[in-house]
Amino acid sequence: MAFRVTDLEKDIAPLSGFDGYERSSWLSFVLPLAADQAHHIGAVTIPIPLRAYPLPPSLIRHQGEADPDSVAALDAVRRWQYRYVYEHLDVAQDVINTDITFNAVSQIAPPATSAGTGPRSLFEALANFVTLYPAIAADLDALTADGGDPTNAVVAIAAFAQLVGEVSAALSPRGGRSLGRGVVESVRYAISERRDEDDTLHVTITTVNDGLTPPPAGTRTPQIEITGYTQSGPPVVDGDETRYILVPEAGTAPQEANTVTGLGNSSLPDRALIVPDLDVIQQQLATASIWLTRNRELVDGRVTNPSFVYKTPLIRFRNSTSPLVQNRTPWDIAAIGSPTGAAQRRPLAAHVDALFAALLPAVAQNDYAIRIAVRYRFNLAEAGAQPLFSSLPVLLGPRYPIDAGADLLPATADLRANLVRTLERWQQTMQPSTAQAAYQFRVAIFSRLRAGTAANNLPLLQIEELFLGLGDVGA
Repeated sequence: MAFRVTDLEKDIAPLSGFDGYERSSWLSFVLPLAADQAHHIGAVTIPIPLRAYPLPPSLIRHQGEADPDSVAALDAVRRWQYRYVYEHLDVAQDVINTDITFNAVSQIAPPATSAGTGPRSLFEALANFVTLYPAIAADLDALTADGGDPTNAVVAIAAFAQLVGEVSAALSPRGGRSLGRGVVESVRYAISERRDEDDTLHVTITTVNDGLTPPPAGTRTPQIEITGYTQSGPPVVDGDETRYILVPEAGTAPQEANTVTGLGNSSLPDRALIVPDLDVIQQQLATASIWLTRNRELVDGRVTNPSFVYKTPLIRFRNSTSPLVQNRTPWDIAAIGSPTGAAQRRPLAAHVDALFAALLPAVAQNDYAIRIAVRYRFNLAEAGAQPLFSSLPVLLGPRYPIDAGADLLPATADLRANLVRTLERWQQTMQPSTAQAAYQFRVAIFSRLRAGTAANNLPLLQIEELFLGLGDVGA
């Protein structure tokens, strides 16, 4: 943008009798300044508020899945990532806001209402409010008009507080969820998109935690995936902001990339938000809520007048999801703690202690349980260049609970002692061959956040192939 000087204001002075006004004179140039003498302002951002109520975003599905790092190192085997898919119309003035909450579970024994049922749904709470409020308002009006009976007013105020509380609970982002037996953690993101003329997408994800419960420990860079686009280069992390550049997939025209759909049933493009580096014990459950804000910040660093800002209702998943991960990467128990990564010979008890220390946290913030099964694997025959292995069951232990805040090794001392004693007794009794033979440990980790429900019957994580060569067991 540029401007040219055509007139000059002079003799500026206060205007007598009119406070706050000034008088002046103007001179116009007979010969306007030449075009090359224009004053250049440069690029100017002109805010354009969109005066239309936005279409709310849609939640499609959410799931827990294995983190890519969980198959690379044993000390990362508990890692998982939370992914959820949403849809919304791509409008420049819009920002997607989302809360992701971990370890929040439905109340096991919710407080009963007057009808003896559980907490009211939003529809029930609003219907109850509309039905009862006129009578409450009449009691309050009578009190203000002629003094009225204060007893009726006290009852009316208590009833009003209960009705408002029921609506507030139904509108809560956690939908009536409570701490249960875990530590609730939350993280909030604001997601904005900017599209270039060549259809390149610039996506900025800002982490916001004002007023929320503490976020999960450690730095987690959120990831974004958009159907029809691929990521161009690594993300740029700048403080609380993570910026992505996405380009249309090879072989897809820009206008086509903007209309490709994935998992949703509508014609809107799908977006997937991924939170990686979670821990199956520290973050056992996850759920998300989402809403959209329009025109809130049309100019960087300047908040728009609230009269121009629109916000959609909050939408959330009805239930939480858990990771149900199976890890089939072979791990050598004898190599745990080895400076070179090579197998080391030590007593069976030392191998078991090292295994527990590598797989489980020294102190957990949530209750959980583990179950251990052991098989004896041996070389049945040679099949060409590859041995043909077979296995026999040795033991299947029951679930062993570990409480939040307990030190791992003292809390599992009995379990580890019984495990070692059972394996040593089996080996003494059966006298198995030790040539190309190994114990195959299978460890399953279970949640205890939703105690007494069927949801706890499935393991959060199953580690299938933990091998300990019998030749590596000894003094």
